[in-house]
Amino acid sequence: MGGTMNITNTTHANLALRDIGRLDRDIKTEEIILNDAIDKLREEQAAKIAPMNAKRKMLADGVLAYIKTNKRTLKDFRSLELDYGTIGIRDSPTKLGIIRGFTKEDVAKRIADLKQFAGCVRVRYTLVMNAIKALNLPADRLIQYGLTQTQKKDQPFFTINEAKIDAEDAG
Repeated sequence: MGGTMNITNTTHANLALRDIGRLDRDIKTEEIILNDAIDKLREEQAAKIAPMNAKRKMLADGVLAYIKTNKRTLKDFRSLELDYGTIGIRDSPTKLGIIRGFTKEDVAKRIADLKQFAGCVRVRYTLVMNAIKALNLPADRLIQYGLTQTQKKDQPFFTINEAKIDAEDAG
């Protein structure tokens, strides 16, 4: 149902605004119903999943406790293949960390220019235009930062009188 409605006079425009207002209200209502249904489903599924997660954790903790208790025996094998999986003892993977007294930014700055670390540091700047606009900086300051503010003249707009529509529909 694309396209444009043919509005030929102010009476048609007024009726179209009324219909837009009603549609906006109906859309909001349907979105509330949808969100409530999603929230209810999320709660129901979380209630179903919670006992499964609890049982899984108990089982996993039990297997880990067995492995720790039998560490000497299992260490001889490194790993023991069972029908439904493998248990064993192994070194954990290495994990990089930041030395105490340094920040991630310090480390990033130190390695950013070294060729062997190419691709290890990514810097991405993103302008948040709405936040910049909210600062209400004067034009000369915007130009200083490489920005400009333009205003389009004579742009069409409309607003909806929701109170009038609601009153009409209620009465």
